[in-house]
Amino acid sequence: MTSPEKLATPETVRKALQRAYSLGQTYWQQADSEYTSQHRKADETARKFEQLLLDTMTAVNTSDELTRLRSENATLRATLKRAREALGAMLTHMGMDEDEWNKPTFDQARAAIAKATGEQK
Repeated sequence: MTSPEKLATPETVRKALQRAYSLGQTYWQQADSEYTSQHRKADETARKFEQLLLDTMTAVNTSDELTRLRSENATLRATLKRAREALGAMLTHMGMDEDEWNKPTFDQARAAIAKATGEQK
């Protein structure tokens, strides 16, 4: 998980956990060393861990948001379908009385329904 654009899946989270474990092992070895050069490397390893943590959290949050939006979208589609059916029935019933004076109004409603439902060509 090197990019926040990636969505969290069980596999990407598993890989992130494995990478975090590996970074922890490397950090421990570097930080426990007697050499200051290894201590500097430990600082870099800690930064890599922090970036991995941030990337993983971003991916999980993005996935959660996508799931929420899909659920909202399904609800809106169902509501729109019911509204379209009701408006369609009304237009059909009132359409018997459609004349040159109210035709633009009926056409505008039909066009709005077609656009909202993706039926517009």
